[in-house]
Amino acid sequence: MKTSKKLLSILLAMLLLASCMVTAFAVSGTDGDITWNYDEATKTMTISGTGDMPNYGLRYPAWYIYNSDTHTMDYLFEIEHLIIENGVTRIGEYAFIQCTALTSVTIPDSVTRIGAYAFTDCTALTSVTIPSSVTRIGKGAFSGCTALTEVNYTGSEAEWNSIAFYDDALPQGVTVNYNYGQSQSDPGNTDPTPENACPWCGQVHEGFFQGIIGFFHRIFAAIFGAKY
Repeated sequence: MKTSKKLLSILLAMLLLASCMVTAFAVSGTDGDITWNYDEATKTMTISGTGDMPNYGLRYPAWYIYNSDTHTMDYLFEIEHLIIENGVTRIGEYAFIQCTALTSVTIPDSVTRIGAYAFTDCTALTSVTIPSSVTRIGKGAFSGCTALTEVNYTGSEAEWNSIAFYDDALPQGVTVNYNYGQSQSDPGNTDPTPENACPWCGQVHEGFFQGIIGFFHRIFAAIFGAKY
């Protein structure tokens, strides 16, 4: 009987300890003007708030710890997807350095600066979309991203060239796609099909009277050359 009570006490103590450990392993928090939340099921980190994300040059973000044995930064979470919500104006320095599981990043139009070494050594990241609102990309922001092959930029080439950034902000050989996501044509201006379009006026002539007009237009086009 005493043995059973002793085992029950040990089991309860272990459950209590495990409960405390789970409670301490927070999946959300605040840091300055931003709030972070990690979804363990989808491995998604969401950063929200209004204003700048802090720079982490002199301290570590709450989502990773420093391993003094290996002298490396060990992430508490295996972040695969990063969503920065509208309202955040800066991605902090060193914020996601060596986040090696990261495969996708969502950056809103409110962001104007990407801090130095923000995504350094994110080796699983293959592409990133940068909004035209960004005016500065810090030193080494995407350096060491060995899988990164393209940057999709929502602004023009001229706007891209006006961004202040160091030469090593991006890996060598990365392709920049300008005007990303912008329509290349006016969806409200639908041209008629070539076989029905009048070569003189560009209109589609339907019906008896319009057919006569189209007949003469085609004669004009044959004599003077098609205008459409």
